[in-house]
Amino acid sequence: MVMDRHEHQQLNEAQDSAGRAARQGTELKSEIKSLEAKLSTLATACQAMWELLRDKSSLTEEQIQSKIEQLSGQMGEALQCPQCGRQVSRKKNRCLFCGIEAESDRVFDV
Repeated sequence: MVMDRHEHQQLNEAQDSAGRAARQGTELKSEIKSLEAKLSTLATACQAMWELLRDKSSLTEEQIQSKIEQLSGQMGEALQCPQCGRQVSRKKNRCLFCGIEAESDRVFDV
């Protein structure tokens, strides 16, 4: 079967597009790994600070959760987590406590 010039050009364009998509996928995987490492470091730092604060003061887990909910609410009108019932910032759209994504009831939320 003989390919005409147009088919050959379409094939080349498709191969180029596939190559770009593959490179972009590799770059995004690398970026995700980097962000996961940063997140892990921040989570460890938060845990260490919480444990130090708890050990040096009379604060309870409930008090720290209350403060997190308060701060989440200050980030904009809050949603209620469908899983655990705590407040979820519209800007974050993911529960800080259980991790579930909270769906907005607004059409134009971003």
